[in-house]
Amino acid sequence: MELWQLKDRIENAEDTSELEFLRRTNEKKYWWSSIFIVGLFYALNGKVSKFLLAFLLLFWLTLGIYYLWLIYTSYRDEKDFNDQMNFYILRKQRELKVFSD
Repeated sequence: MELWQLKDRIENAEDTSELEFLRRTNEKKYWWSSIFIVGLFYALNGKVSKFLLAFLLLFWLTLGIYYLWLIYTSYRDEKDFNDQMNFYILRKQRELKVFSD
């Protein structure tokens, strides 16, 4: 749905600066990598007992596996969205270039 609305806005764009604005404001951000890295190192901060350390490591291992799945699906979806958005923007830029020449 979001891509369809964006496609309509791209089709109605009047110049390349508007297309660049649409690209910057609608590009999906890869937020998961920073959360994953911070989460892994947070569990190892300070002195902890063996039990607590093992619990935290197993907890983070479980979350890490889940995060890997989330990262894969999120990256794939965001990449597909960004690729389609760039395709529509490039097509509109070519149309605008033809009309301006």
